[in-house]
Amino acid sequence: MKTQWKEFRDNSWFVLKFPKRNKALIFNTETKKYEFYDLRTSDVPEPEKKLKVVNLRKYRVGIGILGCILGISLAYNLFKFLGN
Repeated sequence: MKTQWKEFRDNSWFVLKFPKRNKALIFNTETKKYEFYDLRTSDVPEPEKKLKVVNLRKYRVGIGILGCILGISLAYNLFKFLGN
């Protein structure tokens, strides 16, 4: 299970490399355009390594609490509906 993810906030583009096919895809999120590069002949630009590591623990706890509240609400409404 993945407990952390990395995100690029300073850059408006990202690079996907496909080493088996010797290709790279660069996508610009502002202009919604992409370019293909050949990894054998060209240098693919890399985004800056300004990464922010996000801890997912607080999100899991929040989702668990909301799930419990939803379960209690569902059980209460079913009891109320079936009881009449």
